[in-house]
Amino acid sequence: MPGGLSFFSPRVGFVCNNILSYEIVLANGTLATASETVNQGLWRALKGGSNNFGIVTKFVARSFPSTNIWGGFLYMTSSKVSQLIDAFHQFTESKPGVYDEYAAGPLVCFSYVQKIGIRALSTHLVYTKPEKQKFVTTTVKNDHATLVEIYALFERSVEALRRVNGMIWTLVLQPLPPASAMKGQLDSQGLNTRTEPLVVVLFTAVWKNKADDFLVEQTTRSIINSIDLYAASRGAADPYRYLNNCASWQKPFDGYGAENKRFLQQMSKTYDPDGLFQKAFVGGFKLDMDSFRS
Repeated sequence: MPGGLSFFSPRVGFVCNNILSYEIVLANGTLATASETVNQGLWRALKGGSNNFGIVTKFVARSFPSTNIWGGFLYMTSSKVSQLIDAFHQFTESKPGVYDEYAAGPLVCFSYVQKIGIRALSTHLVYTKPEKQKFVTTTVKNDHATLVEIYALFERSVEALRRVNGMIWTLVLQPLPPASAMKGQLDSQGLNTRTEPLVVVLFTAVWKNKADDFLVEQTTRSIINSIDLYAASRGAADPYRYLNNCASWQKPFDGYGAENKRFLQQMSKTYDPDGLFQKAFVGGFKLDMDSFRS
């Protein structure tokens, strides 16, 4: 293993320093174990020594709890070079404990983009401490008035969430043209026959305190309901829900259409007749097999 810098390194160090043991085939064909107590020198050499000692067939790594992380890029013009280098230098010089160990980066990048002839600066920042996060989504047709209303509803919702500690409340509009659904091989989402462009609407919420859970839940449900009602009044509503963006209370498979949902249920019945992945596998969206009749 060459090292392993990661966004968790400020808290747990290099990836290679969290490998508890290796199983390795040596040059003479023998299988050996390298750990803190067996072949300690080889264990140390493998942590940073690359492929110079054998073929690793198995390793045991130390794990740690982690859920969602926050991350993003901050882009600047080249006029900010001095300020960026100064800030990077100050951060790198800081003593342990000065900065939050859950704060990873900054990764500072200097780029020249030939096509548009500019020099650009970017800083990648990541925060790895688990925080509360919620996604919720709907889909509308590409109706201008509906898009304007969605933004207006977002602006009004800010007032309701302003007092939520640590709140980052974001609206994302993602185009879904018919060509995107028609290319590639057939899937089960039911979009391959669509002829109108759609817009996937996503709201994301990140906040700190459990005391605010109810308000966030209430607000996200309310804004989706308001969007759906307005879109319906404009003939711009659509049943499709992008599964990766759905809240736990939403039912993405219903939006695939009855025929596609039935197809998925039939495949579940065929390949998982006892319903293991419907009943015993926790998490994800299920297929409502109680409504299925073969």
